[in-house]
Amino acid sequence: SLSPETVIPICAKDISDDLMKEFAFLSGGRGKDKAWIITLPDNAGFNEVPEENVSKVLTYLTSVP
Repeated sequence: SLSPETVIPICAKDISDDLMKEFAFLSGGRGKDKAWIITLPDNAGFNEVPEENVSKVLTYLTSVP
């Protein structure tokens, strides 16, 4: 069984439907520390996205090298 500390990598193909909704995406910009900027556009449908899906997308976007 998996412990809470176990991190399972998320693949883009596994969350492609949520990535295509573009409620969060990498716009190509970088901050002062050269870290990627994640854009969360003002999207009326954002509140309809399950929290688990938002978590998966943000986890994926923060793991992109």
